[in-house]
Amino acid sequence: MKLNNRVVIILLLITSGVVGVSQQGFTMGMFSKKILFSPVDGVVLQGGEPVVNAEVVQNYNWAWGKVEKTVRTHTNERGEFHFDEVTGSSMSGSIMPHEPVIHQEILIFHEGEKYKAWRFVKHNYDLNGEFKDRGINMTCRLETEPEFRDMVFGICTFDS
Repeated sequence: MKLNNRVVIILLLITSGVVGVSQQGFTMGMFSKKILFSPVDGVVLQGGEPVVNAEVVQNYNWAWGKVEKTVRTHTNERGEFHFDEVTGSSMSGSIMPHEPVIHQEILIFHEGEKYKAWRFVKHNYDLNGEFKDRGINMTCRLETEPEFRDMVFGICTFDS
């Protein structure tokens, strides 16, 4: 069977990672956006009441891209907070097949106490890949003991 030049070029592009292919947590694609942390919407409550002006800290560590970063925000008068989508890029991560490993954490600081809201290890670069296409909408009750819920460790519950 003889292949024409166009087919050979397409096959080379696919195998070199220039054309994106994503399957089972292994991602390639030179120009694909790598989502390290999907957008987060949350509310912090204590005794059923909104916690105003609590500091909420988002930490993430992307092993492949050697990226470690912290983002800070505060709750509003309704106890709400938001973090934008976090993206990354890596030339070697785009070419080499690998399993993504992104350590994610959200902490809440209020009245001298630290609360573990979210600890999770993400193994894909998909938007809302933490919950398989479900956005991150959380309610964090400061009186709750941290435990595992939906593969996430912390004090928060998650809305569908």
